[in-house]
Amino acid sequence: MIVLGKRIIGSATFSFDYFSNGGFVGCRCSNCNNEFKINIEIYKSGILVEELDLNPSFHLVIEKLLNLKIIKESDDNKVWNVYSKYVLWNLDARYDIISCIKCNYEYITIYGMGELQPGREELQFKGVFELIKT
Repeated sequence: MIVLGKRIIGSATFSFDYFSNGGFVGCRCSNCNNEFKINIEIYKSGILVEELDLNPSFHLVIEKLLNLKIIKESDDNKVWNVYSKYVLWNLDARYDIISCIKCNYEYITIYGMGELQPGREELQFKGVFELIKT
């Protein structure tokens, strides 16, 4: 089983321009203190969180993300810009699993990206969390 560990960096909202102009999210490994960058490509990065449902090892990760209100289950009647089972406020919830290049400690990033209003495209970054194998 895999469980969600502590959050090592928190939430932020970014414009698409930030990443289009070479921006990144940076953090330090909680295991070895090595710095690493999380590069996000607009409309290319991320896997829908619902795909974690296909792997029983991640059941507790999804459960904890829901309990912490990092993600929520989609309500098709209330959300107009969402196509998947798990969402952030008004965007599909996406994830990436990343590893520290120095010690291979694993993390999951949670975010969503899209056009919230005409001409208002943004990336909602919900954080980086440790992944702990039990």
